[in-house]
Amino acid sequence: MAYRDKKWAIKIYHALAKPLIYQKLWEDAEFVLLENNPVYNVFDLSGLDVVIKHSDNLVFMAQRFRTVESSIDKGYDDFTLRDERPYTGYKAEAHKLLRAYRNGHNIAKYYAYGHVNSDETGFDKFRLIKIKAFLKKWDNNELPESQTIPNPDHSSDFLAWRFKDIPKECIFWELNTPTTLEHQQRRLG
Repeated sequence: MAYRDKKWAIKIYHALAKPLIYQKLWEDAEFVLLENNPVYNVFDLSGLDVVIKHSDNLVFMAQRFRTVESSIDKGYDDFTLRDERPYTGYKAEAHKLLRAYRNGHNIAKYYAYGHVNSDETGFDKFRLIKIKAFLKKWDNNELPESQTIPNPDHSSDFLAWRFKDIPKECIFWELNTPTTLEHQQRRLG
């Protein structure tokens, strides 16, 4: 992930995902974003981005946020995993997750996947994917074949599965209506 992408994703995590989604699903929980944590490189091998301490349990989660350029409005209701960087041959996230799953090292329970709205005040769609169930189906060829989609700048390719084709047992939770900070404040206030 490019530095700008990481910086933007960290901003979206703090400004939107944590207050609008995570703190609603896991009330009174502690959240640790691993991006700037010394153990990040170790956990990154298993696709882990966030640790949630809820009651006496730890919930491990990966996450990705989509920009308006790849929004629901433009027809991109799909789950994407970065496949590779064509110029370098670097095998990215998709390979890392599948390798960790096959080796028994995937510790992420969920993959949080949110489509950010156009003014970056909320999400048009947000899903928590049961990542081990998804990886198992992918590894066993039980998913429809993915499409390969190049990044517009050709820096990387993504594997994409339409959400409507992903089995329901792979989806833990889904936000069915758009939500924004203003919407949440009206509901709570």
